[in-house]
Amino acid sequence: MSPVAGLNLSGSYTLVSVNGRVVRDVELSKTKVNFLPDRGASFDTACNTLGSVLRSRASPGRIVSFEVGAQTVKACQPRPTQAEAATNRIMRETANIARAGDTITFFNAQGQNIAQWMRVIDAVGTSALPPPRPVTQTVPSNAIQARPLAGDYRLTHIGDDAVISRRQPPPPPPPPNAAPTSMAPPLKNQPHEILVSTFPTLYLRANGRVSGSSGCNTYETSLLETITPPTPPVRRFGPVTTTKRACLDTRAGNLEARFFDALRTASTVNITIQNVDLIGRNGAVLAKLQAISGPLHPSTNATPATKASESPSLYGTNWALRSFNGTYIDGTRPPSIIISARQATGSTGCNRFEVQHRRENNISRFSGGMMTEMACMDNGRNVLERRFMDAILASTSLEINNNKLTMRAPTSRNILIFEAE
Repeated sequence: MSPVAGLNLSGSYTLVSVNGRVVRDVELSKTKVNFLPDRGASFDTACNTLGSVLRSRASPGRIVSFEVGAQTVKACQPRPTQAEAATNRIMRETANIARAGDTITFFNAQGQNIAQWMRVIDAVGTSALPPPRPVTQTVPSNAIQARPLAGDYRLTHIGDDAVISRRQPPPPPPPPNAAPTSMAPPLKNQPHEILVSTFPTLYLRANGRVSGSSGCNTYETSLLETITPPTPPVRRFGPVTTTKRACLDTRAGNLEARFFDALRTASTVNITIQNVDLIGRNGAVLAKLQAISGPLHPSTNATPATKASESPSLYGTNWALRSFNGTYIDGTRPPSIIISARQATGSTGCNRFEVQHRRENNISRFSGGMMTEMACMDNGRNVLERRFMDAILASTSLEINNNKLTMRAPTSRNILIFEAE
């Protein structure tokens, strides 16, 4: 490791250990240090941001020190306040900094390791710090499995518990004179089942942004990728922010707490087209998620690389209507729709609307809803508005092929074709 004077520290790093111990506290794990080329530095904590300047040879026994400057003064909850105090202590005690690859270590005046940080790289490969030397990488043949994918997933397991929408009926009893069969394993060895009315979901975007629902509250986070050559990239989630609605269903509230805990503490996130697995530090599987629907991914005629890059997600995309029953929809304000796990919003070309949405077993159901009552001066647009809303509420089959979404219902001749904007 080189002396600090010869180091290029520019970039962002996330805190991974304190005093030689891996950071497990959720609030402290949100701490990042950002080094600027002009030797300025800032520490992002779970609450406030602390600005400073990195000074060299501040006093005997010290090679560097942080001179604290401006900082934000937001009021913090107790746990973020404790994490912020720990960050302040690290800043005060730092006397030397060393770097090995993408890891930097802070030492105190006695040469003890007081904090270790790892370089952060975002999910689309934009590095906060250029690599210290060229690194030759061999792209595996299944490269589509080796990088983040855009996709929509729902929770199927939390720990050893299976998350299901309804219980399967028990098997029929054997005939009275039937031959005995082998005994089933004890119940305690079988995964438990958690019955839910709405599955927790995870929507991963190609830019690394992540959002979803716990079945009660919504959340947002980001997918971070840490590069430590020559080992493969390690992916994990950044800080998780959530809404604060009360879960009236105790079972849903307990599942939400376990799901959010898995998002925050997973040290590795494995992603494929079909699955997302959250792995803990001890190698245990904290949660498993499965792709919501095969037809919501690109057509089977596309190559794997095309599947990941060309098809937008069903959720969060603004879909503009291009064809209604074979008739091309022209104009500057076509009807449009944005779909999420629990609702769909959009425009009829004249009024705004919002309807409820639920998707299970590859089938969507739209119901209820509200709409503004602006007068549409064009009578043709009035007719289109009524037909469009009737078709949306009747649609159950949704399929994405490349950049287009097709919606239809088995009991209707209506076919709506949208294009992602």
